[in-house]
Amino acid sequence: MSQLGYCPDKASDGSYLRDTTSERNSFLQRRTSGGVSGSDAPPFNPQARNDLRLDVFESDRLPGCLAINDDYYDHRDAERDINCIFPVERLRELAAEGIIGSVAPHHYSGFMGRIYTRSAVVNEAAPALALRLKEDRVDAAALVPA
Repeated sequence: MSQLGYCPDKASDGSYLRDTTSERNSFLQRRTSGGVSGSDAPPFNPQARNDLRLDVFESDRLPGCLAINDDYYDHRDAERDINCIFPVERLRELAAEGIIGSVAPHHYSGFMGRIYTRSAVVNEAAPALALRLKEDRVDAAALVPA
């Protein structure tokens, strides 16, 4: 994964974004938990273990195509406003104001908690996602836990 510029144990202070954020080509919203799936896809099973499924959403379909499938947290606020946990409309506002360059063409939700096989995430799922992000020319990601 180091060839993709990703190191799972290295923290970043975000300094590489300073003074260039408005020039970034794409920003991506990616859910890492919370049971957000496509309303036309099978729901995530909150009881499942090691579910590495990743749902892909086209930016222009959001947020209307989302559903929440999780019983581990109170998601009433997110049901009223999905931007609480999937803030795609806030990203669009930032792009419209010129704070960020643009919003990525695809957004992702997955890795539905209770993952006990870290090696599968590090060696398979994360590199596969990183390749998708590279194809979409994503410069930065917003990771939003529930």
